[in-house]
Amino acid sequence: IPSEVLEAEVPVIVEEYGLNPDSGGAGRMRGGTGLRYALRVLAPGAVVTARALERYHLQPWGRIGGQPGSNGRTLLEVPGKEPVDIGKIDVLSPPVGAVVRIETAGGGGYGPPWERDPALVLRDVEDGLVSVEEARRSYGVVVKDGRIDEAATAALRSAMAAASTNEPFSFGE
Repeated sequence: IPSEVLEAEVPVIVEEYGLNPDSGGAGRMRGGTGLRYALRVLAPGAVVTARALERYHLQPWGRIGGQPGSNGRTLLEVPGKEPVDIGKIDVLSPPVGAVVRIETAGGGGYGPPWERDPALVLRDVEDGLVSVEEARRSYGVVVKDGRIDEAATAALRSAMAAASTNEPFSFGE
């Protein structure tokens, strides 16, 4: 449901709806990026339903050197309390003012991440799909001032390739 229609018909506010950076598993072919969705409840007796929320316990596998994607999670944020990870939900009755924050799983990557074209990694950073830190840590691409540091990237990727085991599957934690 489009956020504007939902807010016009139901007493809620959609506080966030977008991509979840760094959720896709690193790989020559990066895994798909998960979503972030946050909904604030404005009326008593509200019921939130969620279907097809998967991969909360087992990460989406990486393949042939690719890294696994992130797990999904659901947080309940009640005013005045610490956020609680409530896991997968089907039906939830949150109190007024609470925020239900859902992050969907990212897809697993395929192929060694240090084989992804550095220009594609930079574009992923520019598009907000991958952070500068993740570009360095998982892809071996060093981004400084919006540009690729070629020498640092070559050195880091060489070290990553030397340490690789290239397992057929990467299952995650």
